[in-house]
Amino acid sequence: MFPRKDLVVLAMPKCGTTALEAKLGKRAPVAFRGGGVKHVSMSQFERHLAPLLAESGRERSSYEVVSLFREPMSWVESWWRYRSREKLTSGPRQANFTGHLSFENFVETHLEGVAPGVVDGGSQSDFVAGLDGEVGVDRLFRYERFDDFVAYLEERLSRRLELEQVNVSPDHPEEPTLSTATRARLEEHLRRDYEIYGSIPG
Repeated sequence: MFPRKDLVVLAMPKCGTTALEAKLGKRAPVAFRGGGVKHVSMSQFERHLAPLLAESGRERSSYEVVSLFREPMSWVESWWRYRSREKLTSGPRQANFTGHLSFENFVETHLEGVAPGVVDGGSQSDFVAGLDGEVGVDRLFRYERFDDFVAYLEERLSRRLELEQVNVSPDHPEEPTLSTATRARLEEHLRRDYEIYGSIPG
C-alpha cells in the first residue's frame, strides 16, 4: 500500500507478485508478507484495510486498487506445476504435492474441490471481487503483459523497477494435456474468470 501515491497493489497468487514484493516490499509504507496475509483479496481489503485508510482521511475514491490477472487456464496450470516442487514430497503440505499427477488428474481434483486442487487459491474472480460480489479492483492488468504493469507502477511510483524472477514454478514431468470433456468442464468452471480476463485491455 502506497497511501501518499494513492495506490494499493493486491498480490494475485501465481502472477509474479513475489518479484514485486522483493522489489517494493521494503519501500512500501504498508506491506503484508508471507503466509496467509500476503495475498489479501479485494473483499478482505474492503473489510479490514479500507476502513483504516478512511480513518486516516483517505476515502476509497481517493486511491486506486490494482492487480494482475492471468489467463485462467494458465493460472490453474501454474498451480499444478508449482505444487510439483520436490519440497512438497514430505512435511505438513505433502497432500498438496502434484508431481505424481497428470494435469487431467489435477484438474479433476480442482473441479471436485479436494486436495491437491487449487483449494487455497480459490479463483481469480473471487480474489478481485469486493464484498458485494462484483469486481472491486479499479484496474486490472494481464499477467501476460507484465511489462505494461511494471510501466504503470514506475509512472505511479516515480521509480525505475528492475525485477528479478523469483518463486518460479518448476517444469512438471508431464505435459499439461486435457481431454475434451475435462477441458470443457474446466472452462465452464472458469467462465467468470474468462469474462473478466476478456474485459481487460490488451
